[in-house]
Amino acid sequence: MVKAGVKLPKIHIKKFFGDPTTCQQYFETFEATVHMNSSLRDVEKFAYLKGYLGGAAERSIEGIPLSNDNYDNALNLLK
Repeated sequence: MVKAGVKLPKIHIKKFFGDPTTCQQYFETFEATVHMNSSLRDVEKFAYLKGYLGGAAERSIEGIPLSNDNYDNALNLLK
């Protein structure tokens, strides 16, 4: 099978502010681009997660220390 040399545009993740109407779109995009990326450690995924949040969503996890162990907890809390 020959792969075509098509270069797709980079996926842009919009910040999530806690709006329930954008929740599903945000989490599906985040999971496809960051969460399922096996080359990233959980602490790196957590840093990306924090970077893509704002407003109430950001405040909901701001007290959770950035670490491998806390990534899943923060993600579940946001969901």
